[in-house]
Amino acid sequence: NIGQLYDTLGDTKQGLAFVQRALDVFEGVDDRAGRCDALSAIAEMMLESGRAPQDAAVPLDQARRIANRLGSHYEIARERIVRAQLEEHAGNADAAREAAEDALTSALAEDLAFYELHARARLASLDKDPAKVKEHADIVLTRLGEGVAVEHVDRLYSLVAKALRSIGDETRASECDDASRAAIELQASQIVTTAVRTRFLASKGLS
Repeated sequence: NIGQLYDTLGDTKQGLAFVQRALDVFEGVDDRAGRCDALSAIAEMMLESGRAPQDAAVPLDQARRIANRLGSHYEIARERIVRAQLEEHAGNADAAREAAEDALTSALAEDLAFYELHARARLASLDKDPAKVKEHADIVLTRLGEGVAVEHVDRLYSLVAKALRSIGDETRASECDDASRAAIELQASQIVTTAVRTRFLASKGLS
């Protein structure tokens, strides 16, 4: 939606405002799936903008309750991916791994490639077992190499780079860093407005 687009372009404040408006609409028409997605998006944006995990937990806990009631693999995977991010920010590695594993289970149940790869990338970055790190990283890189269409490719490469670096595979970690930068630069090349492109690059740590 437009709120998440603003967030992707580096304007998280505007993105949050639009997602909050969407949430109000979803609540008004009792669209529970829409509410769940909007609440997860709000929590994710809050984390990315530097808000404390306990602040982001408020909307995310609401999303979790709705997702569990709906029993939707899509909504559960979505919420658990953000949950893994939140728990990692809070320093709870075990809880983060558990959330990522739940996300992977739900993603595999309905062949949700986007969430599967994000769950695997998160698990690769969290796991302490080199064999499991390599397994998840290899699957993510293979699927991306096959051209699987997913959003936030740069984040996937960054997570896998972190994972590979943790097991001493600096060569492939550097290749992932390069791939992440290339994905960002490709996105930037498609932004026509100079100010928006500059803000986008700055939000990604590039200039």
